[in-house]
Order: sequence, then structure tokens, then C-alpha cells
Amino acid sequence: MATIPAVEMRDVTKRFGETLANDRVSIKVYPGTVHALLGELKSQVVV
Repeated sequence: MATIPAVEMRDVTKRFGETLANDRVSIKVYPGTVHALLGELKSQVVV
């Protein structure tokens, strides 16, 4: 595995009005790997 991530996000917080969806989420994505982030109502992001 590579030592340097292709994508890195730190302490991401997301709100929809009063609803807290994510609170200080961090992720590192390395080259050659596959990740999927799944949410409610079948929402998804594949990195």
C-alpha cells in the first residue's frame, strides 16, 4: 500500500438544518483501493 493517500479529509462535519449528518469524520483513500460511503435512503458515494 502507498504511504501517501490520494485523498484525505479530516474532521468533516455536515449538517442539514438542525440535523447533524456527520460529526468530525476523517478518511484517507490510498491509490489502488476502493471505498464506499453509504447513507440513508440509498444515497452513496464510491471513491
